Amino acid sequence: MKNELIPEKQKIDGSLILKRCFEIIGVELFKNANFMLLVTCYVLFAYTVIMMTYIPPMCVWSFGMSQRKSAILVTLHGLFAIVGELSFGVFMDLLHFTSAKIFIFALLLLSSSAFLMPHCDQFEYIAPLVCMVGLSIGLIVSLRLILTTEIASKEHATKAYSILSFISGISYFTSSPLIGSIFDTTKSFLIVFYGGGVCALIAIILFLFITYRDRCCKKCLQKKSTGINSSP
Repeated sequence: MKNELIPEKQKIDGSLILKRCFEIIGVELFKNANFMLLVTCYVLFAYTVIMMTYIPPMCVWSFGMSQRKSAILVTLHGLFAIVGELSFGVFMDLLHFTSAKIFIFALLLLSSSAFLMPHCDQFEYIAPLVCMVGLSIGLIVSLRLILTTEIASKEHATKAYSILSFISGISYFTSSPLIGSIFDTTKSFLIVFYGGGVCALIAIILFLFITYRDRCCKKCLQKKSTGINSSP
């Protein structure tokens, strides 16, 4: 080893490390407008889902139902969330519905149930709405990976799904104390459920904007392709 040249220690380039970290995280996905709109849809969905925790106290305190019936409502919600996840495969594989149509249908179901729920003061009336909410939640949760892959492409699906899950987790974490403080201030269940319904409606509008952008991009690509083909 006497005659071997030992290279000096190279300085670590901080900019390269930072660039590599950005590549691993998938920071470039934040430039994808459609993906960020989808993330916003799921953030709003998280704020809508939190209203389910207010169904038992609303039924007991406002409607005078027994605790047993309110517990049954929670059970129905969980049961139909499973049904929604299972029926998702039927809608996609057998009935051949597109993921966009299922997502919009589930959000419409969720928003309409949220608006009607504070006015159903009987167990027989509120139970079907709770089942509808559970069904819609099961569908929307099942669609998360598929919509992420369709919008962000298969190449970036893993990073995009990680970002979506992380931001959705923050939304679930912050929505509970925020909605709770709103309820403590207003003492009104109407605000909670109407707010959830409005969030779901805004999510529908944002997702429709995604589909509109996709159609415009496809038309532009078709015009370019036809222009290239028609050129001599």
